[in-house]
Amino acid sequence: MSLMNKNNSIKCILAMFIISFIISPFNVYALPSIDQQIKEIESKIKENKQTVNDKKAEAANFQSQVSAMSDQINVAQANINSLSHAISDQEKEIGTLKEKIKINEEKITQNKSDLKKLIQLLYEKGNLSAMEILASTSSITNFLNQEEYNRAVQDKINSTIQEIKILKNQLEAQKKEEETKKLNLETQRSVLEKEKKNQQYQKFLKDDLLKQTKGQQAEYEKMLAENNRIAGALYEERERQSRQNNEWFGGGGNDYPYLSRGVDPWGFYKLQCTSYAAWKWNVVYDKPWYRGSGPSGTGDAHNWPNLAIGQDYHVRYSPQVGDIVVWPKTKLTPYGHVAIVERVNSDGTIEVSEYNWKKPESYTYRGNILSSGLTFIY
Repeated sequence: MSLMNKNNSIKCILAMFIISFIISPFNVYALPSIDQQIKEIESKIKENKQTVNDKKAEAANFQSQVSAMSDQINVAQANINSLSHAISDQEKEIGTLKEKIKINEEKITQNKSDLKKLIQLLYEKGNLSAMEILASTSSITNFLNQEEYNRAVQDKINSTIQEIKILKNQLEAQKKEEETKKLNLETQRSVLEKEKKNQQYQKFLKDDLLKQTKGQQAEYEKMLAENNRIAGALYEERERQSRQNNEWFGGGGNDYPYLSRGVDPWGFYKLQCTSYAAWKWNVVYDKPWYRGSGPSGTGDAHNWPNLAIGQDYHVRYSPQVGDIVVWPKTKLTPYGHVAIVERVNSDGTIEVSEYNWKKPESYTYRGNILSSGLTFIY
């Protein structure tokens, strides 16, 4: 070998050594840095989800207490209404008794006046002897009439005295009844006042709890927004890797009808990849697909091959249009991912329609996806 060739060989070896020295740290440290970021994102998402769940539970507890207090307030109001009616009735009864007492007092006064006149009349007649009365009358008949009149006056006096006694007894009973009703009225008014104060206190507690609930709701929404913000970094990393793999995002029809959160008719959370795929199979392809009644995690995307077996569907590793494609559980897909195969290209890549890949709770149409390593349900 010539000296020139030797020098060239040495230069090549040195160049390769320098390149490997420069590249090696990047390969060793750059990738773990991305992995570390993803782990941190996953950890924050998990932590925030737990906090969100805690806030939901607190809000539900507050709402339950508010509901119970509303019931107590309603009961207090019913008691207040009942007492108010009872007080009104008592006041009417007392008014009626007062009228009766007044009438009886007037009767007693009148009877006393009549009695006084009768006694005076009888006294005047009683001072005359029988001989004097007989002498003053024109006949025996008149004398007898006068005696009968005197007896009638005496009978009237006796009956008037008896009526006065009866009226006095009635009056005494009526006054006692009036006093009892007045005491009952005062008791009812006291209870009514307590019920009103109790109701005011319950309303105060309810308003205070509602303020706390609103505060919890605001905190919950704040945590949810933070959760979405952190999750956004995960979506950005997905999109970055998709573009790095030469995948593309394009147009395509999207008739998925659910635009608010909740659970869809097939048991999956709306606006998630699982709900979209379930809707597409059930509604568009007329293929029944349900979450079932399994424990938490049953409906997660990575578990769909197991759901397929339980619903008499099959699993394969080569795609066909209309298949459900399943991504496994990875750092970028913590719960797995599912989509619908819309096209199979001659080079083996596929195009899919999906939810929740590029952005949270949003539709995408993605193409030039490598099908190797993916599972297909048919």
